[in-house]
Amino acid sequence: MTSLSEAFVEAGWVSTVDAESLMVDAPASELTGEPLSPQSPGDVTAYPMPQASPLSAEGIEQIETLRDQSADVAEVLPATSSASRWGPVLDSLYSTRWRQDSSQWMAPLSDVESQVDEVLTGVSITPTTVNFLADEGQIQVTITNDLPVDLQNLNLTLNPGNGRLRILEEPTEPLSIGANSRASVHFRAEAIAGGQVPINAFLSTPRGTVLGSEETISVRVQPTGDWIYWVLGILGGGILILGLARLGRRPKRFDDSDQGDTSAAKALDSPEAPTDQPKDSA
Repeated sequence: MTSLSEAFVEAGWVSTVDAESLMVDAPASELTGEPLSPQSPGDVTAYPMPQASPLSAEGIEQIETLRDQSADVAEVLPATSSASRWGPVLDSLYSTRWRQDSSQWMAPLSDVESQVDEVLTGVSITPTTVNFLADEGQIQVTITNDLPVDLQNLNLTLNPGNGRLRILEEPTEPLSIGANSRASVHFRAEAIAGGQVPINAFLSTPRGTVLGSEETISVRVQPTGDWIYWVLGILGGGILILGLARLGRRPKRFDDSDQGDTSAAKALDSPEAPTDQPKDSA
């Protein structure tokens, strides 16, 4: 305060007066008993209207709703991802710093919201059509991860559209899929009756938030039943009978070893055959 007072005295554009002189020079006033005018005391421009606080009831609800959703989505991301910073960023929105420039209050809120939405839409189930030609077997589901980070703790839910197909074993263990990759998941099902069965499938976080959108796996169910064994038996018997029939009609081969070599005997019986008897000499 001493340094400030000395600076005022030394300033050339400041003059000091005492309070008594101000009281003497002030105009006299009378008490009239009338109420003060709306402009009193002072001009209203001396009190500028403050900006509306972003921490309204609607703004606070928006923060807390996003906090619950982001905490849920963070459970399927690695601990080293940016999800670890979502909570502190949302906490900073309650800071007094936004009283100076409330126009920037929405920027960090929008950043967290866009990152959460990217995770929610970055994984999907590939819709497909499957021919199920068995009484019981496995069906494959393909999951695609378009995010640059690994995903973990994913839950797969399968709901058949009708009773023609019954799911015996659903994937019970949480699913994991690498960054920018695909994964195949199998589940076991049993055919009850033939026909078309739509299976509604969706992925979710451990708390139940749905990732991506619900997709339909169309299954054409054709149970084999007992008739397939009759068909296979008849087919196998027909092949066996055909093979035996062809074997019976095959011609018998001539074996030269059984006949012996008769070329020498034929040569001796020939009238032109040479003899070992000596000829008469002349």
